[in-house]
Amino acid sequence: MIPPPLWQLLREVRRLRVQVHADSPDPARDRRERHRGSGVIEVEEGAASVLWRERGQWETGRLAGLSFRNVTRWTRSAESGALEVAHGRRVRTVFLAAFQEERPGLLVAVAPHLCGGDSYSAALHWREDRLVLVWSVSGRRQSYRLAVTAWPVARRRRGSSG
Repeated sequence: MIPPPLWQLLREVRRLRVQVHADSPDPARDRRERHRGSGVIEVEEGAASVLWRERGQWETGRLAGLSFRNVTRWTRSAESGALEVAHGRRVRTVFLAAFQEERPGLLVAVAPHLCGGDSYSAALHWREDRLVLVWSVSGRRQSYRLAVTAWPVARRRRGSSG
């Protein structure tokens, strides 16, 4: 079951930050790759789904200055009521994970997403004003952690000027 405040937050987010921390696959290289980017989210709501159209720009690392785009679909499973996530960057939507609650404020993927020789494990941390989706990726040729932090645009308080 998806906690109602989490479903509401998925519908309200409008900003995002993406951080990638990758171990270099080349043992001769003595550094870790780090990339950070930020952007915006356009949200489309359906009866049982929330679609994020993400776009932004990489700010640090070798990707600095390049734009990025992604489409993420959050769905309430018709069978279990669980939260599922998929991406649609290509021609079709690809299922990535179904989540189960591990403890309040933390959902974890029931099983890793397998793609080629890589394994993608996911955890979704959330609180009232933001959520963080963390992917831990491991494979023969790559190992990295990707964190997407999303939050609503700050609301103005009554009586504030500007």
